Amino acid sequence: MHTPRGALHHGCLHVEPHWPVTNPSTSSNALYKVAIFTKAAMIFHRATKSCNQVGIFMNKKIKINLHKSIAVAAALIGLAAQAASPDDARGRWMTAEKDGVIEFKGCDDNPAALCGHLVWDKDAGTAKDNCGMLITQLGRYVNDAWREGWVLDPRDNKKYKGVLRVKDGKIHLRAFVGSEILGQTELMTRVEQLPASPVCAKR
Repeated sequence: MHTPRGALHHGCLHVEPHWPVTNPSTSSNALYKVAIFTKAAMIFHRATKSCNQVGIFMNKKIKINLHKSIAVAAALIGLAAQAASPDDARGRWMTAEKDGVIEFKGCDDNPAALCGHLVWDKDAGTAKDNCGMLITQLGRYVNDAWREGWVLDPRDNKKYKGVLRVKDGKIHLRAFVGSEILGQTELMTRVEQLPASPVCAKR
């Protein structure tokens, strides 16, 4: 990992941040730059504080801007900590129409993928019972979304291309044909417990 370069300037440390063009890790290059910038700012702050102690003048405006920069970097890092992750989708989610609960977890034959089974159906025990049905299977998590798979629409029993995102505490499950623009999105809300009735029979 690259670190800020430093040199002595008038007896004090003069920090010259050096940004790598790309970040070899899986984190985004932008977040990498934020982390490096924060480290550089802290080194610069310690160095200038040391200079002040030996009587070297530091421009007040520079000091204010430095503090603002550190605050902005800290805020960006805080937002990064809240960024979406592959595990955000796991668990039980109620459909927008409140007619079903889908449980998302690793697929039985591929734990690294994501599968969604219908674990509660308002029509359980009737001719329209879809309990246990596999609603979606998505193979990879990339660019803050689960992709490379399909979504089943129980109404017509057809499979469509699918992409799943978690935004603002809700699942956005989009089924589409061809391009993602040509599709519909189902919103789901997380639930901890299944409704008391009707009960899906175990299959």
